[in-house]
Amino acid sequence: MEICSIASGSNGNAIYVGSEQSGVSVLLDCGISRRQLRQRLAKIGKDLNQISAIFITHEHFDHVKGLQVTCKYHSVPIYLTQGTWYGLRRRIKIDNCRIIQKNEIIQLADLTIEAIPKSHDACEPIAFTITQNQNRLFYATDFGMPNEAIISQIKTANIILLETNYDPIMLENGPYPHYLKRRILSPRGHMSNIESAQLIRDYASPQLSHLILGHISENNNHPQLAWQEVQRVIAERNDLHPEIIIASRYEAGELIRLHY
Repeated sequence: MEICSIASGSNGNAIYVGSEQSGVSVLLDCGISRRQLRQRLAKIGKDLNQISAIFITHEHFDHVKGLQVTCKYHSVPIYLTQGTWYGLRRRIKIDNCRIIQKNEIIQLADLTIEAIPKSHDACEPIAFTITQNQNRLFYATDFGMPNEAIISQIKTANIILLETNYDPIMLENGPYPHYLKRRILSPRGHMSNIESAQLIRDYASPQLSHLILGHISENNNHPQLAWQEVQRVIAERNDLHPEIIIASRYEAGELIRLHY
């Protein structure tokens, strides 16, 4: 399985996942322009024309910004929940939608995609787990508190892209208005560095090989701070040694290949 964070942050999110065996590949979210998608995919040797499907976590702009134009030129199915579709339909026009349920499993060749419920201030938000052979990716950003479904996925994944959105002190002292700070801190908001680090420390499998830190706030966090905090907390586990990677908001990351 191949995984790459194409963009991760409040200005846009998109994750590439593909199978080298079957040639099937998908995007998780489509929050940057079609032009940027094409350019960033090309830098990792991939072509937007070869994407088999797009899976959307929720209707917020930074996860769907490029969806309408991308779908206009690339006829691929769009998988999303009923609530997400309702949240989008008045803002953008998209065809070829496939409505999925929470906990539903979709099979695309040798990629098994599962929709995982999460808590966020959107209509019907979900995270995704993608399994291929022995490889298991869990992609979860934009949630304010973990539920049993999220914890269960963390326990079984060997690669995780998890949000480390904010540092509490930076958020408290930062420029955001009070209502926005309360939204971020709420159970339907976002996860801090320490909260996500503790999730990994408490529940991740020793088989976790890669931990990608995503959706890092530009105003209330810093990539190095997120990395240091997560590294410090998970070091409390002697059996847990994942490679910790920062997902950039400005460029595609490295293409990770898992061979199991």
